[in-house]
Amino acid sequence: MSFSFEKAKVLVLQIKTRDEHMQKSLAYEIDLLSRLVEIKTESVPKKGYDECAQIIINEAEQSSLRWEIVDGEKGAKDGLSRPNVIVTLDSGSDTTLLLESHFDVVPTGKGWKYPPFKLTVEGDKAYGRGTADNKAGIAAALGAMRQLSSKELDFNIKLVAGVVVADSHQVLAVLSEIPQHLALAGIELFVIVVEPDDFRVTT
Repeated sequence: MSFSFEKAKVLVLQIKTRDEHMQKSLAYEIDLLSRLVEIKTESVPKKGYDECAQIIINEAEQSSLRWEIVDGEKGAKDGLSRPNVIVTLDSGSDTTLLLESHFDVVPTGKGWKYPPFKLTVEGDKAYGRGTADNKAGIAAALGAMRQLSSKELDFNIKLVAGVVVADSHQVLAVLSEIPQHLALAGIELFVIVVEPDDFRVTT
């Protein structure tokens, strides 16, 4: 392998450009996460859902991504709105990557060192309700879709930013409604559950 100063300059420039893109994306995702964390979306008393969903919708629109709402109240049957947001990056492909996450959080409880509804970043760690489970997953997914929206892809991406029926151990109510909204006929579907789950693969 031959080496030249010109090749080295090109390589350095590529690394620098990639790093700049990563830093910009990280800044975007932290800002978005901060706004999501500030909204109290505790599973009890099930408030703040509409406000949180609207932030996701606004981000989708600013990134020229399609969105729609599927209300999970049908699954809960308690009269309380659960606005599950489906954000789509459509490349016209027959293959779709589905990203699943949720923005409701369990009640805060006691013993917090940092304010639970204010994002605190110390070093390489972020603190606040939903920073791990699972508003950070939504911020990361939207950040990735935002970057990829200007690329030519050979697959579609759909993010389901949802609300669970009762608690975070139950399946999203919206999942029962997904097939008709994804128009699955003839589409090859791959799913990533954007959860802090030790990279376990499940079926």
